[in-house]
Amino acid sequence: MHAELEPLFRKYSPMVFRVCRRYIHDRDEAEDLTQETFLKIDRHLESFREDAQMSSWIYRIAVNTCLDHLRTRKRRASLAEEHFDPAVEANLTGAGDRELAKVDLDRILGEIKPEIRQILFLTLAEGLTHKEAGGVVGKSQEAIAKILSRFKKGMAVRMGALPTSKGTTTSRDN
Repeated sequence: MHAELEPLFRKYSPMVFRVCRRYIHDRDEAEDLTQETFLKIDRHLESFREDAQMSSWIYRIAVNTCLDHLRTRKRRASLAEEHFDPAVEANLTGAGDRELAKVDLDRILGEIKPEIRQILFLTLAEGLTHKEAGGVVGKSQEAIAKILSRFKKGMAVRMGALPTSKGTTTSRDN
């Protein structure tokens, strides 16, 4: 174990645990993944590029650890439409409470595709710009904007707010 790991653990473990808790809803599992994240940091500390911020590097390792964990469990499900009400929408669009947005995202997104979930958390819950989120996930600002746009359009179609690709409007009641 590197001597530099202990101060990193003291400084960044709350952030890492918070990230793990958002991805993994079980506290014990999140604690295990926090430990796993720091084991990965220890193994790869020499490969840290000084041109990056340490916090961004650690954040990315934590997120990837959680995503890897989710992939191994092969957890996927569709969004629960009944949770998408106007108050939740206000939180998620920035007109509402950012802390409630984090809770709403956890509840709504549960097991959505991990890459999309990560981007939504970074931009909607953490408040990162498209450029900052792109830096964390290794994508361009434009790619983040496109992913979010497609997600929002898909949600709007699901909710009956936009026409489908055939020009008809969908409805929840149908």
